[in-house]
Amino acid sequence: MIHGAVLRAAWEQEPRFDNRIELSEELDDLDVPRSRLVWQQSELDRHTIRESMLLLGEYLRDHEVGRLQMADWLADTPVQLPTEGELAGRHHMGGTRMSLNAEEGIVNPDCRLFAQDNFYVAGSSVFASAGHANPTLTLVQLALRLCDHLESRLTQTV
Repeated sequence: MIHGAVLRAAWEQEPRFDNRIELSEELDDLDVPRSRLVWQQSELDRHTIRESMLLLGEYLRDHEVGRLQMADWLADTPVQLPTEGELAGRHHMGGTRMSLNAEEGIVNPDCRLFAQDNFYVAGSSVFASAGHANPTLTLVQLALRLCDHLESRLTQTV
Protein backbone atom coordinates (compact mmCIF):
# COMPACT_ATOMS: atom_id res chain seq x y z
CA MET A 1 0.00 0.00 0.00
CA ILE A 2 1.35 3.44 -0.95
CA HIS A 3 0.72 6.43 1.29
CA GLY A 4 1.57 10.03 0.63
CA ALA A 5 1.53 13.50 2.03
CA VAL A 6 1.90 16.98 0.62
CA LEU A 7 4.69 19.00 2.18
CA ARG A 8 4.49 22.78 2.21
CA ALA A 9 7.59 24.59 3.36
CA ALA A 10 8.90 28.13 3.74
CA TRP A 11 12.34 29.49 2.94
CA GLU A 12 13.96 32.77 3.73
CA GLN A 13 14.43 34.85 0.63
CA GLU A 14 17.76 36.54 0.01
CA PRO A 15 17.52 40.23 1.00
CA ARG A 16 18.11 42.18 -2.22
CA PHE A 17 18.54 45.92 -2.56
CA ASP A 18 16.88 45.81 -6.00
CA ASN A 19 13.61 44.58 -4.46
CA ARG A 20 11.63 47.60 -3.40
CA ILE A 21 8.31 49.42 -3.25
CA GLU A 22 8.01 52.55 -5.36
CA LEU A 23 5.35 54.94 -6.58
CA SER A 24 3.93 54.22 -10.01
CA GLU A 25 2.59 56.61 -12.62
CA GLU A 26 -0.88 55.11 -12.09
CA LEU A 27 -3.18 57.19 -9.86
CA ASP A 28 -6.00 55.98 -7.62
CA ASP A 29 -9.46 57.56 -7.41
CA LEU A 30 -8.06 60.38 -5.24
CA ASP A 31 -5.21 61.10 -7.69
CA VAL A 32 -2.65 59.59 -5.33
CA PRO A 33 0.08 57.52 -7.00
CA ARG A 34 -0.38 53.79 -6.48
CA SER A 35 2.44 51.74 -5.04
CA ARG A 36 4.27 49.28 -7.22
CA LEU A 37 6.17 46.26 -5.98
CA VAL A 38 9.48 45.63 -7.74
CA TRP A 39 10.36 42.09 -6.71
CA GLN A 40 12.49 39.35 -8.22
CA GLN A 41 13.75 36.13 -6.78
CA SER A 42 17.44 35.43 -7.14
CA GLU A 43 19.47 32.43 -8.23
CA LEU A 44 20.30 31.90 -4.54
CA ASP A 45 16.56 31.70 -3.74
CA ARG A 46 16.07 29.01 -6.37
CA HIS A 47 19.20 27.17 -5.25
CA THR A 48 18.09 27.23 -1.60
CA ILE A 49 14.68 25.77 -2.39
CA ARG A 50 15.96 22.99 -4.63
CA GLU A 51 18.92 21.98 -2.46
CA SER A 52 16.86 21.87 0.75
CA MET A 53 14.35 19.58 -0.96
CA LEU A 54 17.12 17.33 -2.29
CA LEU A 55 18.62 17.08 1.23
CA LEU A 56 15.21 16.22 2.69
CA GLY A 57 14.75 13.54 0.02
CA GLU A 58 18.15 12.04 0.87
CA TYR A 59 17.29 12.03 4.59
CA LEU A 60 13.94 10.30 4.03
CA ARG A 61 15.56 7.70 1.78
CA ASP A 62 18.60 7.08 4.01
CA HIS A 63 16.41 6.60 7.09
CA GLU A 64 13.91 4.45 5.17
CA VAL A 65 11.11 6.84 6.08
CA GLY A 66 9.88 7.38 2.56
CA ARG A 67 10.58 8.96 -0.78
CA LEU A 68 10.21 12.55 -1.90
CA GLN A 69 8.68 13.52 -5.21
CA MET A 70 9.30 17.17 -5.97
CA ALA A 71 6.75 19.31 -7.74
CA ASP A 72 7.43 19.66 -11.46
CA TRP A 73 8.46 23.31 -11.15
CA LEU A 74 11.00 22.39 -8.47
CA ALA A 75 12.40 19.38 -10.31
CA ASP A 76 13.33 21.47 -13.36
CA THR A 77 16.91 22.69 -13.67
CA PRO A 78 17.23 25.59 -13.29
CA VAL A 79 14.23 25.93 -10.98
CA GLN A 80 11.49 27.99 -12.60
CA LEU A 81 9.49 29.50 -9.76
CA PRO A 82 5.74 29.54 -10.28
CA THR A 83 4.14 32.92 -10.81
CA GLU A 84 0.74 32.15 -9.29
CA GLY A 85 0.03 31.55 -5.58
CA GLU A 86 2.40 28.64 -5.03
CA LEU A 87 5.13 30.70 -3.35
CA ALA A 88 3.69 33.52 -1.32
CA GLY A 89 3.89 34.26 2.38
CA ARG A 90 2.23 37.66 2.08
CA HIS A 91 4.57 39.20 4.65
CA HIS A 92 6.08 42.18 2.88
CA MET A 93 9.27 43.03 4.70
CA GLY A 94 12.32 45.16 4.12
CA GLY A 95 10.65 48.16 2.45
CA THR A 96 11.64 50.50 5.28
CA ARG A 97 14.60 48.49 6.54
CA MET A 98 15.98 49.12 10.02
CA SER A 99 19.67 49.93 10.23
CA LEU A 100 22.24 51.68 12.35
CA ASN A 101 22.83 54.26 9.61
CA ALA A 102 20.94 55.96 6.79
CA GLU A 103 23.20 54.47 4.11
CA GLU A 104 21.90 50.97 4.83
CA GLY A 105 18.33 51.59 5.94
CA ILE A 106 15.33 53.85 6.27
CA VAL A 107 14.65 53.73 10.02
CA ASN A 108 16.93 53.61 13.06
CA PRO A 109 16.65 50.98 15.84
CA ASP A 110 13.86 53.08 17.42
CA CYS A 111 11.85 52.73 14.15
CA ARG A 112 12.29 56.47 13.47
CA LEU A 113 12.94 57.62 9.93
CA PHE A 114 16.50 58.85 9.57
CA ALA A 115 15.26 61.79 7.51
CA GLN A 116 12.50 62.89 9.93
CA ASP A 117 12.70 63.54 13.67
CA ASN A 118 9.07 62.74 14.47
CA PHE A 119 8.04 60.01 12.01
CA TYR A 120 8.03 56.36 13.09
CA VAL A 121 7.27 53.16 11.21
CA ALA A 122 5.77 50.27 13.15
CA GLY A 123 5.49 47.15 11.04
CA SER A 124 7.33 44.26 9.46
CA SER A 125 8.64 46.52 6.69
CA VAL A 126 11.47 47.47 9.08
CA PHE A 127 12.82 43.90 9.14
CA ALA A 128 16.15 43.57 7.35
CA SER A 129 15.18 40.04 6.31
CA ALA A 130 12.08 37.93 6.57
CA GLY A 131 13.17 34.61 7.99
CA HIS A 132 10.76 31.75 7.47
CA ALA A 133 8.25 32.11 10.31
CA ASN A 134 5.28 34.41 10.79
CA PRO A 135 6.45 37.80 12.10
CA THR A 136 3.74 38.37 14.72
CA LEU A 137 5.73 37.91 17.95
CA THR A 138 8.65 39.97 16.69
CA LEU A 139 6.20 42.70 15.61
CA VAL A 140 4.61 42.74 19.07
CA GLN A 141 8.05 43.12 20.68
CA LEU A 142 8.98 45.93 18.28
CA ALA A 143 5.69 47.69 19.04
CA LEU A 144 6.26 47.40 22.80
CA ARG A 145 9.81 48.71 22.42
CA LEU A 146 8.54 51.60 20.31
CA CYS A 147 5.90 52.39 22.95
CA ASP A 148 8.62 52.55 25.61
CA HIS A 149 10.73 54.82 23.42
CA LEU A 150 7.82 57.17 22.63
CA GLU A 151 6.77 57.31 26.28
CA SER A 152 10.33 58.19 27.28
CA ARG A 153 10.57 60.83 24.57
CA LEU A 154 7.20 62.37 25.47
CA THR A 155 7.94 62.53 29.20
CA GLN A 156 11.27 64.23 28.51
CA THR A 157 9.56 67.05 26.63
CA VAL A 158 6.76 67.65 29.14
